[in-house]
Amino acid sequence: MKWPDVYAFGKSFGPVHRWFAWRPVRLWYGEWVWLRPVMRARVGKYGHLPGPDYEFWTYDLEKEEV
Repeated sequence: MKWPDVYAFGKSFGPVHRWFAWRPVRLWYGEWVWLRPVMRARVGKYGHLPGPDYEFWTYDLEKEEV
């Protein structure tokens, strides 16, 4: 799965993997989901930007195969 590059200040790294949202999580476009499988990826801030380095998880719904 190719992760959408929606963050202007960071890039996803590492594998995108399936995860069960056992707690409420916000999808990358703002919708909240809970108690269902989602895809998640780690996002890190670009190094050339000022401020502290930080990372966070971003989530997307699983795409159904057609």
